[in-house]
Amino acid sequence: MALLYDTYFYGTVCHVCKCKDDCKGEKLKRCGGCRMVLYCGPQHQKVHWPLHKRLCKCIQAVVNSRGLENLYQEACKNPSTEDWCKLRSNLMLLTQLSLGRRLSEGEQQMFMFPRICKVCYKAEQVELQDCNDCLCVSYCSVAHKQQDSLRHSISCRWLKLCLCIDRHFLQVKDPYPFLNVPVREKYEPLPCDIDSFISITVTCAKDTTEWNRSIEVALFSELLTCPLTLLYALEKLRTSFKKKFMAHVVGAGAFECTFLHKWEIILHCLPQLSFLDIVFIGPEIEQGLETICVLCVDCQRKGRQLRTHFQTGKLYHQYASSETFLFPDIIVAYNCGLHEYEGTNSDTWLQSLPFLVKFDHVPLILTSYTSDEANKDVARILGCKKDTLTVYLKCSKNPFASRRPYRDWRSESSDVFFQNNFITLVTPY
Repeated sequence: MALLYDTYFYGTVCHVCKCKDDCKGEKLKRCGGCRMVLYCGPQHQKVHWPLHKRLCKCIQAVVNSRGLENLYQEACKNPSTEDWCKLRSNLMLLTQLSLGRRLSEGEQQMFMFPRICKVCYKAEQVELQDCNDCLCVSYCSVAHKQQDSLRHSISCRWLKLCLCIDRHFLQVKDPYPFLNVPVREKYEPLPCDIDSFISITVTCAKDTTEWNRSIEVALFSELLTCPLTLLYALEKLRTSFKKKFMAHVVGAGAFECTFLHKWEIILHCLPQLSFLDIVFIGPEIEQGLETICVLCVDCQRKGRQLRTHFQTGKLYHQYASSETFLFPDIIVAYNCGLHEYEGTNSDTWLQSLPFLVKFDHVPLILTSYTSDEANKDVARILGCKKDTLTVYLKCSKNPFASRRPYRDWRSESSDVFFQNNFITLVTPY
């Protein structure tokens, strides 16, 4: 538990057990050093102290070196969204340099999601009042709460779900529900969206509360979104299938490479398919991942196979030029961020872009978190081969996007994002 609870940070609940103020009959108390972390009592502060000690002292050093009363004192000058992101990034970097190591995911969230006024960025903790529903947004005054009420009403439920899911991961040994999608004997078109697919084909727990049901649907959707997005694109292309199919998943990471049994759903939905090969390519693929997927009894009886191949640490142009290259039927880049480092030395997509649209009649699927990112990604891929690409979908809302929300620390308009939220589908000819 010690490592798991430290993976998530919320500045309004006990850092160890994630309980809210007065949940145990006592007021939460803030760390006297960094003034950022809350605890329900001395016991949980003592539990966390060995992990928190060095970071706490580094934050204090950064505050003192800048002559501030708190880490975010400079934020209350009403900066733009871009400046507010830069300030948090700079404070993260300063703290990392002082700490002498990279911040963990939970430590990064302390800087991404500090407890400050959502409207004016004021960070005086005693003046702030939290949203009692989501516990993810705070305000320094009633006036600012009212000013932000319309925008927050859109994301409050999703933010609450973020916290509920993170609590769920702390409380349950196997947090993801068991995925059991029936095998189809004949081809049937997909339903209209991922919610309908889950409702029709997935067996959910009975007698569950509304929020437990929301958690279950969100986690089901996170497992289903990649294979269903691929199937959705194939439907749009009106693909006629043979017995074998090869997909390249480019820029792959843990999101695509874990829970490999989720890819078996493609076999279940395409009865004419016998052999499905998926090649995962990307610099973020870790060594030692599960490589064998044991198929269901029905697929085994029919002699069907799901073969996964991992090109660890490689960029796509390196794999496409290698002797181990297997020719694809489709290329997919989930949540690709083609635009993110364009024009910088960190641009790992630059040499690979031409290879994404190199092969005639081999479709390319791109997905993105936001509409703005989708437009920037599409502009970059069209710049490679604009006159010889057929565009089937362009920055469209993906009906098979994940329904699990993640807190977004960069956006001004939305507090959350979703995996595979927007989709683009092009084919070179």
